[in-house]
Amino acid sequence: MARVELKGIYPACVTPFTADGAVDEKAIRHNVGRWLAAGCHGLLVLGSTGEFVHLDEYERDVAIVAARDACPKDRVLSIGVGHLGTAQTIRQTRRAAELGADVALVVTPFFYKAMMTHAALVAHYTAVADASPIPVLIYNVPPFTGINIEAQTVGALSKHPNIIGMKDSAGDVAQLSAEMDAAEPGFPIFTGGARILYAAMMVGAVGGNLAVANVAPELCVAIYNAALANRREEALRLQTALAAVEAAVARPYGVAGYKVALSMLGYEGGYPRAPLMQPDDATRAKIANAVKTLEAIPA
Repeated sequence: MARVELKGIYPACVTPFTADGAVDEKAIRHNVGRWLAAGCHGLLVLGSTGEFVHLDEYERDVAIVAARDACPKDRVLSIGVGHLGTAQTIRQTRRAAELGADVALVVTPFFYKAMMTHAALVAHYTAVADASPIPVLIYNVPPFTGINIEAQTVGALSKHPNIIGMKDSAGDVAQLSAEMDAAEPGFPIFTGGARILYAAMMVGAVGGNLAVANVAPELCVAIYNAALANRREEALRLQTALAAVEAAVARPYGVAGYKVALSMLGYEGGYPRAPLMQPDDATRAKIANAVKTLEAIPA
């Protein structure tokens, strides 16, 4: 199995849909080219921002193939997988591998929340990693799943040779630090929290796997580079600007807000998929103001 180096900034890519609801392959290719030209080190396709819960198996295939076509092999293509059942998750992981994924980002199963104990999660991830032809990343996203993986679970799973890292979107620096302490030495962990990107790197995160990098890839990369070079004042200034962008677009409007902002910035945002709603004119005007602020930020 080829070695995958995990570090840097990955946009958690939106999945553009056409007006009639189809996955827009041309738009995916266009966006991937823009994100990589902005300096992103890899991509996450079909994560939470990619509306993976809204796509059927055929549509997932279409999105993966389009992204792989546009993503050169020297950049890491991470594909979000995960189902409420272990067997289905294994099938999704194998299919992503067949279509060219470098890494599978496996979300925690979440329907039977009370039963998702340390033992259950270790068994689930171990079974997936044992069966996967590509490396696996743990995906902890409690704002959406209602499950917050424990540090001891991360520690146990980090010992598996095919579980090579983690994305944690809890947005808690202390939790990230505890996970790193529990994990095997050198186990890479990305933050999924835009507001804590710099702080996360200061406690050892290898970078950010971020929804806000859809619309602000250059700014995210600049924070990453400043943190690596220990340019503290620059990193803090840029981090403050990034948090303001995230607060103006993501927190009020979510995926649909990012899609509108992308279209305003020359990307192909496309439409959200129901039950997510297309922003109204008043909301679009507020997003436009946020985009103007973003364009004025010196990276």
